[in-house]
Amino acid sequence: MKWVQVVVSLVLGGCVTAARPPVSQAPLQDEGAVYVYLAPLPREARGLRYSLKGIGATGEGGLVQPLELVLTTVAAPEPGRGERLLATGRLPPGRYSGLQVTVASASLAAGEGAPKLAVDEAPARIDVGFDVRSGQAVVLAVALDPKRSIKG
Repeated sequence: MKWVQVVVSLVLGGCVTAARPPVSQAPLQDEGAVYVYLAPLPREARGLRYSLKGIGATGEGGLVQPLELVLTTVAAPEPGRGERLLATGRLPPGRYSGLQVTVASASLAAGEGAPKLAVDEAPARIDVGFDVRSGQAVVLAVALDPKRSIKG
């Protein structure tokens, strides 16, 4: 059986600044907030299922600030399902060069006996610059690029 190595390549879909964070959280003081949304998997990713181990924002000097994963397992698209909140966190103000996503596991179908895919242990990098300002939130939208995700 031939193993397929999968690297989750996420492509930045857009970046906008929100006026204020959700009401359910305490007000931002000397920090900013980041909300990362994941677009539905494209049709060509049918059967793909992966679990995430972690996500972080890469700051100046390469320091990675961890974000809280809200969605840990991503599966084939569900009809009518839109973007989902992937991760969120509060960050110190400053310039960030992108995100790092660590994949725990991946398979081509759900359930027992599904073929497992090899995944990189190193985090996948999403190079996109964004600024975090005190008292403000940044919303990022990312999407899986199936063609760039498969290495061999």
